[in-house]
Amino acid sequence: MCIRGTVMFEQTTAAYIYEHFTCMYYRVAILIFFYRSMLLNFSKRSSAIGQKLREEKDHKKIINELQELKKDFILFSNKFWFKEVTPQDQGIEIFKLWESVVQVNTLLADVKQEIDEVYSYINLQNEKEINKRLRIISIAGLIFLPLSFVVGIWGMENFNYTQFCNYFTAHGISSPAWIF
Repeated sequence: MCIRGTVMFEQTTAAYIYEHFTCMYYRVAILIFFYRSMLLNFSKRSSAIGQKLREEKDHKKIINELQELKKDFILFSNKFWFKEVTPQDQGIEIFKLWESVVQVNTLLADVKQEIDEVYSYINLQNEKEINKRLRIISIAGLIFLPLSFVVGIWGMENFNYTQFCNYFTAHGISSPAWIF
């Protein structure tokens, strides 16, 4: 199609197309490349956090970095990610074409999955640590429960040990010493 010399709305077609590219299409391209650069940045940060997980034992700093990354990603998704950038049909089509060429939707899904997997791993490690501490507390409770029962019975002022022993011998149990 030859666009030279055709007059459209008192300007040449070339100038008309140039104006559209410099205004609308250019902004769509800038937006798509902004999406791509932000998603690549999130992917890089997520990979760095994953590398730190393999190298470091102390996860407190890593957890803070991951929470900051997740917060930034949610902010990006809610504030800057648009499904439709213009009400014009041609702008929508151009945006969809740019999306398919640059593959930002695929990149968005990949980055979201990567961040969620690192977040799940951190949560799993935290749950393991909590379970280990609860196991120690449970064992300590198991040890001290019988002791507290015995001390509670011996600590009663109205407890008569001889009467207690006579009760068991009267019912055919030879010695209540097994309780203590």
